[in-house]
Amino acid sequence: MVSQLSCSLNVAFLITIIHCGIRASDVSPFSRLSRDLLQDYDTDVLPVKNATDALALGFVVCLHRIDDMDEKQQMITLTAYINQRWQDKFLSWNPEDYDGITEIRFPADKVWLPDTAVLNSAQNSDGLIKSDTNVVVAHTGHVLWTVPVFLQNSCKFNIRYVPFDTQVCNLHFSSWSYERKQLEFVNTSVHLDHYQEHGEWELLSAEIDAFESMISHNPFEMSGAMMTLALKRRPCFGLLFIVVPFILISCLSLFVFLIPVESGEKMSLGITNLLTLIMFYTGVSSRVSSTADGRFPLISTFYFSAICLVLTSCLLTVLVLNIYHRKSPVPKLVHRLFFGRFGLHRFVWYVPVKGSRKCSSRGESSCGSNLAKHSILLSYPSLPSSLNSTPTMQRKFGVSDNSMQAPFDLQSSMRQTLLGIERVERHLKSKEDYDDEEYTCNSWQKIAIITDQLCFITLATVGVSITVGFFTAMSCNKAHSEFL
Repeated sequence: MVSQLSCSLNVAFLITIIHCGIRASDVSPFSRLSRDLLQDYDTDVLPVKNATDALALGFVVCLHRIDDMDEKQQMITLTAYINQRWQDKFLSWNPEDYDGITEIRFPADKVWLPDTAVLNSAQNSDGLIKSDTNVVVAHTGHVLWTVPVFLQNSCKFNIRYVPFDTQVCNLHFSSWSYERKQLEFVNTSVHLDHYQEHGEWELLSAEIDAFESMISHNPFEMSGAMMTLALKRRPCFGLLFIVVPFILISCLSLFVFLIPVESGEKMSLGITNLLTLIMFYTGVSSRVSSTADGRFPLISTFYFSAICLVLTSCLLTVLVLNIYHRKSPVPKLVHRLFFGRFGLHRFVWYVPVKGSRKCSSRGESSCGSNLAKHSILLSYPSLPSSLNSTPTMQRKFGVSDNSMQAPFDLQSSMRQTLLGIERVERHLKSKEDYDDEEYTCNSWQKIAIITDQLCFITLATVGVSITVGFFTAMSCNKAHSEFL
């Protein structure tokens, strides 16, 4: 009985050993390696064996693209991949013990991770670089952690030369809690192998350097990396969408002075252009704000000057219309100013001749009227004085005895003639008044046309001067861009 029990125990022991051997052979070497490495691993402790040693953290930024440059909010948005490398001496092994495995991947929450943060982040989060991506661990204990990030960082914009500006943005990376003697950034670099060009901004340079500084939230000396991006706005974008349309609308406003007054479209064109410029200016100013020191961009000054120029053209158009429709006599000083020997009519390219007269004074017209009156009197046929002298003369002129009442008929004819002369004189006087009024109106019209041309020349000169001054000031930024 005892021998049978002992034999049964031996068989059970052999079966258990065989079963455990079979189960052990089914376990993956990766599983054994993971179990062995993480069995007593503490993710909250800095992975150094000597407390006086500093962990060297390699930091590489692979810039993917610039997503947005917000001048009004003073913020830059970009997409990148951040590679962080360090050596965790608690995660090393001998590859021969695990079927030649040289690297293994763990979830990010299974191992220690650096608490790297973007110090000048504009996001609503804590700025820490976090991700659920796996970490790659080599048998030597070197760890690689690649994190895709979407960064929104504050950037101090110099908007003085918008839209021909160059901006320099700095991104500060540092450990949030570890001092420099515990964690130090080394081998920092920027890779642009997969960078995608931005449509509006051109990347001039991208550099990253390790730095040591005191951070406001931590009284200790911290180690970190600062990435510097130099970006230049493409000139074609600024010219085609900001500067050229504004200049064309401003030039169109000058042609208000070349439209005839009779068309009735001078004021409508001027006011339409003014409203268009104001709306354009509002759209541009909504994107660009003043800096902290209160300096405004030059483009805002240029826009404001152009709007004032167009507003002045509208006011001058009102003045021209008022002059054109005047009917009062032209003052001698005004007439001399415009039509004198050295008058303003010599400075324009066209002076109309409409309304010119040979008799330019009322005395000459009265003289003409009296001359016409005398010509009518002289043209009236006179009767011979010897009409009643002899019968022979009466027969010669065909006057009978019954026509001795000729003096009475002569008085009647003379009365009718005088009435006709009075009517002619009234007609000539009314015509003279009409001619004087027409001459006055035509004189004011000439003055209005000359004023139109003078306003065009003056405002065109001022507009060209403003534009040349604007581009000259913008050229001062070229040397700064080349220096960068």
